Amino acid sequence: MKLGMLGGGFKIGRIFGIPIILDFSFFLIFILVVWFLYETISVADGLQRWGFALIGGAALFASLLIHELAHSLVARRYGLEVSSITLVFFGGFSMIKDDPKRPLHEFTISIVGPLANLVLAAVLIAIALFVLDREGAAGRMVYLIGALNLAVGIFNLLPGFPLDGGHIFRALVWQLTGSPYRATRAAAALGQIFAAALFLVGVLGVLRVIDVDFLSGFSGLWPAVIGFLLWTQARQAARTAELQHDLQARRVGDLMLEPTRSRTVDADLLVVQAAPNRARLDHREAFFVYSADIVIGILPASAVLLLNDVRYHSARVRDVMIPADALTPIDPGARADEALKRLQGDDAPRLLPVVADGRLLGLVGIDQIISALRQPAAPGP
Repeated sequence: MKLGMLGGGFKIGRIFGIPIILDFSFFLIFILVVWFLYETISVADGLQRWGFALIGGAALFASLLIHELAHSLVARRYGLEVSSITLVFFGGFSMIKDDPKRPLHEFTISIVGPLANLVLAAVLIAIALFVLDREGAAGRMVYLIGALNLAVGIFNLLPGFPLDGGHIFRALVWQLTGSPYRATRAAAALGQIFAAALFLVGVLGVLRVIDVDFLSGFSGLWPAVIGFLLWTQARQAARTAELQHDLQARRVGDLMLEPTRSRTVDADLLVVQAAPNRARLDHREAFFVYSADIVIGILPASAVLLLNDVRYHSARVRDVMIPADALTPIDPGARADEALKRLQGDDAPRLLPVVADGRLLGLVGIDQIISALRQPAAPGP
């Protein structure tokens, strides 16, 4: 299941080099599952019941982790970078930095998570029925954990974006239409419909108009909350698809900060001489730094604004600038989403020089891209 992080969290370790993060909201579902198992495994007494319940809670944690590891390891198999796995209240999500390049890749990455739960469910239920005493505490606990895995697997296969079933549906639409943009819009729309229906079922359950006790011990509360979260995520996915499509339709050359709108300074000038009125500087502006009529670097106005007073009055431009060899140029015909990817990350540059035929045409940064997104979006196909 791929839902965003609900709150803060902390890293508990790594598996296969992937950081594992527990969101604080995960502990709420852990406590609820432990309490559910304690109340259900009535054949044991006192401390034994708590022991079985805690083991069952740990087994649920392991099940969710296996689900996300299945996603992550297959994503790695397709050359995608996985930065972390986070477990949250309603499951977890694998933070995969890039989108799958082909529909088959997305289909496979998405389906292996629920399949892992279904396989676990089959194994655990078989052990409970044919190896352990089904009526004993251990057998009942193993059976319940198997049933929970079955529920998790089936629920994630429902075609509500951003559930795995929604991603599977997106992959199928992508394969049929050839357009990941159309596929995302279709999957997000279906996800919103599914989430609204689930929310309505929950509300009717809370009002006792219909009986939904079979869905949870909290009547309609669970379906309502899950439906609301799914609708929010599906809506966000649709918005993200629109923004990404808009960026793909724009070119860097149309967004860049051109030299006529910025300033040129000599590398040996003091910063205070190059920008004597820094209080009036626009943080989106940049200076082209010259030495012997050659551009040797770029001085972002934001760098000038961050200098303390001593450095502002004593440092030379060449001491503060970003050297040209530290900047990787981008072609003016490149798509805006490509520029955005290169500008993101811990080690990403603040500005990209736009270069064609050896000539510096301008600069593009996050600010130019954000400004572009405030303009009317390009019509979709």
